[in-house]
Amino acid sequence: MASYEENPQGISQADMIVAIPSYNEAEMIGYVASQASQGLAEYFGHIRSVLINCDNHSLDGTREAFMSVPTAIPKIYLATPPNTPGKGNNLRNLFEKVKDLGAKVVVVVDADVKSITPQWIKNLAEPFGKGFWVRLSTLRPAQV
Repeated sequence: MASYEENPQGISQADMIVAIPSYNEAEMIGYVASQASQGLAEYFGHIRSVLINCDNHSLDGTREAFMSVPTAIPKIYLATPPNTPGKGNNLRNLFEKVKDLGAKVVVVVDADVKSITPQWIKNLAEPFGKGFWVRLSTLRPAQV
C-alpha cells in the first residue's frame, strides 16, 4: 500500500527495526531517529538493523528531516498515498515492510517523543533477546 519508498542503501534484510510512524513531525523526527540509531548501535550493534519512518504523506518536510539526520543505522522512508489518513495505514505499511525484510524484532516509537534516549531502545527490544522472538514466517496467514 505504500505509495512511496526511499531506501538509499538498498536494505533488503534486517533482523531488528525501529519504526517511527509520523504525520507532519519535521520538527522532532530527526531527534527521535538520532536517539534510536544511537540505541541500536550501542546495544544491538551486532544485529542487522534499520530505522523506518512510516509516514502519512506529510507535507511539512518530515521525510527530508528524517532522511537528512546523520545516523549510524541505515534508514528507509515509507509514505502512504496522498489523502490516506490514519496511523493504522502507516503501521500496515510498516508491517508489510517487516515481512519483506524478514525482521524478527520491531520497536515502535512516536515521532514526537521528547524524552527518548538510546536506553529506550534497549529496554523496548531486550525482551526479544531473552527467548521471546516472534518469527513472522511461522505465523499462518490468518494470524497475520
